[in-house]
Amino acid sequence: MTAPTSRRAARAHARGRGLVQSRVPLHAHAHAHGPAEPATPRVRLTLTALLVPLLLATLAGLVALWPAADDVPDRIPVAAEGSAVLRATVTGPVDEAASAVPARLDDGSRAEGRDVGGEEITVQAPPEYLAYGFEQGDRLRVLHIAGAEAGGGTPYVFLDFERGLPIGILAVAYALVVLAVARWRGLAALAGLAGAFAVIAWFTLPALLTGENALGVALVTSSLVMFVVLYVAHGFTARTSVALLGTLIGLALTALLGWWGSGAANITGLTSEESLWIPQYAPSLDIQGVVLCGIVLAGMGVLNDVTITQRPPSGSCGPSPRSRRAWSCSRGRCASGATTSPRPSTPSRSPTSGRPCRCSWRSTCPTRTSRRA
Repeated sequence: MTAPTSRRAARAHARGRGLVQSRVPLHAHAHAHGPAEPATPRVRLTLTALLVPLLLATLAGLVALWPAADDVPDRIPVAAEGSAVLRATVTGPVDEAASAVPARLDDGSRAEGRDVGGEEITVQAPPEYLAYGFEQGDRLRVLHIAGAEAGGGTPYVFLDFERGLPIGILAVAYALVVLAVARWRGLAALAGLAGAFAVIAWFTLPALLTGENALGVALVTSSLVMFVVLYVAHGFTARTSVALLGTLIGLALTALLGWWGSGAANITGLTSEESLWIPQYAPSLDIQGVVLCGIVLAGMGVLNDVTITQRPPSGSCGPSPRSRRAWSCSRGRCASGATTSPRPSTPSRSPTSGRPCRCSWRSTCPTRTSRRA
């Protein structure tokens, strides 16, 4: 049987089942792309009955696991007493034989109780960083060791490159792109992202340092972050609630598998010098619990990213010019990507059969050509 004959037979078979009209090409199945129909009261009631108890459980866990201020250990000192971390700028070529880097201290720098700002210094650097290379104008973080001059060497030791300015510029540029593409939705997404950082900084890290149950901390953190991020970025809609419910179920499974896997595989987290000496400053810290918490929080990001890539972020990709339709879809996807949060979507329905379209990418589906029929 030839290819045209096969297409005609397939079209006749599909028309007999009521799936296509005679004017619609074979490669296209027509369906509407307008906004999603509003959820019925029954659906809203069901979602509320499922999510409200989860929200109350999250808030109860937040209160129960909130660390007392007196139990949180003091900030771990970076330098020993009498030493200081300073900023400097490379001023010339490196002396590889002596492992020395010429630099100039920033104005206002102080070491051993005196002003050393603007002084020309020599920074001792490890061979691996010398192999990487230092260029004139590079910004450095150096450690001043009190009393090191007595041995005839330089008291300044290289710590790391100063990255605050380039990272700040990238963060501002990222925020501007999100706002330019997603507009108000992008602003809401950035607000949700800020809320997620606040939860981790004010609750998650202090709770882990005080020895609270790591699995409980991870579940409360991820659940609270999802409640904040999703509803702030995408509004209080039924589709958002469905996405939130699915994500919470996935997080529970991730936590269960992470708890079993870290114990069965004896993942201790003792893989670096920091993991060995940090318990000296925070005796209640459970390194294996930190690993488990990281697994759950990483799973939260993976679940969100997978949800984003499955379906378009909005049902607003309606019958408008293609460029306008793509721009509308990109706003929703940009807002979702800013917070790595899932954007719910509902399958559209065919006007000929009333059956839902199962395409994963409606915006690129070739069935849009059926509108020209």
